[in-house]
Amino acid sequence: MSPFLSGLVGSTAAGFMTLLGGLPVFFFRRLSRNLYSLFLAFSAGVMVAASFFSLLLPALESSSPWLVFSGTVVGALFVHLADIYLPHEHFLKGREGGRAHIRVKGVTLLFLAMTIHNFPEGMAVAVAFQRDLSTGLSVALGIGLQNIPEGMAVALPARGLGYSAARAFLLTFLSAIAEPIGGLVGGSAALLSPALIPFLMSFAAGAMLFVVSDEIIPESHGGGRERKASFAFMAGLVLMMSLDVLL
Repeated sequence: MSPFLSGLVGSTAAGFMTLLGGLPVFFFRRLSRNLYSLFLAFSAGVMVAASFFSLLLPALESSSPWLVFSGTVVGALFVHLADIYLPHEHFLKGREGGRAHIRVKGVTLLFLAMTIHNFPEGMAVAVAFQRDLSTGLSVALGIGLQNIPEGMAVALPARGLGYSAARAFLLTFLSAIAEPIGGLVGGSAALLSPALIPFLMSFAAGAMLFVVSDEIIPESHGGGRERKASFAFMAGLVLMMSLDVLL
C-alpha cells in the first residue's frame, strides 16, 4: 500500500476510534465532570507527545529549523483564525466565532467545532505516514487511543443536555469524519510536493499544540481537579512516548 493510501486509512481508522467512545451513550446518560476532566487531560498528554516526538523532532531532523518554526506558527494561527471567524459551538463554552448575522444552527455548529479541532489530527496521521510507516503507525495509534475518551467526552455531555442517544452518537460520527478529511488534505499536499512534508508535520503539530493550550488544558483544570488532571495528562504523555519508542 502506498504511503498516501496508508495515511488515508490511518487517519480514517484513528478518527473512527471516536465511535468506540460514543457507544456508552446508549447505556449511560451523563458523564461526571471529574471523568470529563480526566479524559480531556489524557487526550492533551497524547497530543503533546505526538506533536513533539512524532512530528516536530522528525521534521527538525529532515529540514531547516526555520521551516519547522514557520510551520508550527502557521498551524497555530490556522486554528486561532478558524476559532475566531468560523461559527461553531462548544457544549460548555457555548457559541463562538463568526459574525452575529451568520445564522447557523444546531448540529452544524457542533460539527464545525469538531472540524476545527480534529482536522489537524487527521492531517498529522496522514503526513506521518508520508514520512515513514513506523512514524505513521505511532501517530495513528496514539491519536486513535485519545479519540476514545474524546468520543465519550462528546457524546455523554450531549446526552446530558437532552440529545437522544442516537443524535448524541451522530455527533461522535461527525467528529470522526473530520479526521479523514484532514488526512485527505494533508496526504494530498504531501503527495504533490514531498518537500512540504516537514512543513506539514510542523503545521499539524502547531495546530494541535494550540488546541491543547487554548482549550483542552484550561477545560480540564479548575474546580479542584488540577492535580488529578495533571496525572491524567502525564499518563497520556508517557503512553504516547512509549508508543513512539516501541513502534
